[in-house]
Amino acid sequence: PSRGVTVTASRSGDVAVGVYVPQDSVIALTAVPAAGKGFAGWSGDTTASADSILLHATKPYTVLASFQDKLVATAPTPPGPVMGMAYSYQLAATGGGGSYTWQVSSGALPDGLTLSTAGLVSGVPSRTGTFAAEVRATSGTQTDSVTLALTVTAPALVTADVVSQILGTRTPLSADQLHYLDLLGNANGGFDVGDFVAWVDATGAQSPALSAAMAALGVTNATAGHGGKTGGKVARPGGAR
Repeated sequence: PSRGVTVTASRSGDVAVGVYVPQDSVIALTAVPAAGKGFAGWSGDTTASADSILLHATKPYTVLASFQDKLVATAPTPPGPVMGMAYSYQLAATGGGGSYTWQVSSGALPDGLTLSTAGLVSGVPSRTGTFAAEVRATSGTQTDSVTLALTVTAPALVTADVVSQILGTRTPLSADQLHYLDLLGNANGGFDVGDFVAWVDATGAQSPALSAAMAALGVTNATAGHGGKTGGKVARPGGAR
């Protein structure tokens, strides 16, 4: 074994120089990591990933207990995800064998985000809220978990910009902002009256320009109160849809 770690045997003796036992007897070996170390497996005349093994004394055995730095999974302070905006965040780990496989072991990531086996959290959040997931890193025989907590917020939009966008007088909103509005509304792939109504309903936005826009679009307060799930089928002046 490496310095600072030990291998204990069920029979007395120094396993580093050899332990003699009666033929056909059974000896148990247990690998004991030191602080900051993790057991990596047995090799030699027998292989195993468990820290304890049984050897049947029918022949001489040479076995090696391998140890590595203890695996530690971490989630450095992640950036805050924003609904409708592309998100990317890399989890981190140290120790183990140097290569890691990640998975969600419990809880859930925000809707629209996924965790790759390489530890990358990515996607486009499709709902606001606070989410927590236990994520686990595996390296060889070692595992370690860490909690990843993410709060998805809504982008801050200027009422005048949203009004201009829906009326077509200007196009000040970015693609990410338009995606957010579509996800908030009817999620049909484009920004329409239904999404506008959903935004008004969700934010409680009020202004003279907003009231004028709603009147021009044929949107009433009663319509707005239904969350905009109308697919944009709100009467416009002159009967336009």
